[in-house]
Amino acid sequence: KVKIAPNSELQIIGKRAFSSCEKIQKVTFETPSSITSIGERAFEECKSLVHFEIPPKVTVIEYGTFDSCSKLEKVTIPSSVTKICERAFGRCSSLKQIEFPSSITSIGKGSFSECSSLEKVNLPSSVASIEKRAFSQCTSLKEIILSSSLESISKKVFNKCKSLIKVKMPSSVKSIG
Repeated sequence: KVKIAPNSELQIIGKRAFSSCEKIQKVTFETPSSITSIGERAFEECKSLVHFEIPPKVTVIEYGTFDSCSKLEKVTIPSSVTKICERAFGRCSSLKQIEFPSSITSIGKGSFSECSSLEKVNLPSSVASIEKRAFSQCTSLKEIILSSSLESISKKVFNKCKSLIKVKMPSSVKSIG
């Protein structure tokens, strides 16, 4: 367990800070939290991590932040987050649900690829772009509701989503792939 004390002066969790710490099950940020940034791959391969609540001052979920956290089931994303970068949640095979705040504008390349337990995605109207392979190989994904402001969907976004039966496509989409 990692616990960041209230009123801590810690603002940045650096690149790969807890990468491959396989025994960490929980990370707690006591309020008020001063964390403004969690670096690339900071919690990558924390194979026992089950739940993570991103602090309210973080604006970007960086490259590979939670990549290969195979037991991660739930992530709480605050309304301060506007961008989810490449492979942020790639290979989080136990991730069942993700609630996107209305502040999200961009879903990065492969950001949820190989999340084999993810069943439904509902993107808020703020999402303007979904980069390639964002949800590829989400083998349990059955339904996705796309943002009403989405104009283009990059290639292979739903590649190998074998269970996908429903895609709610807004009229704003001009190109796919």
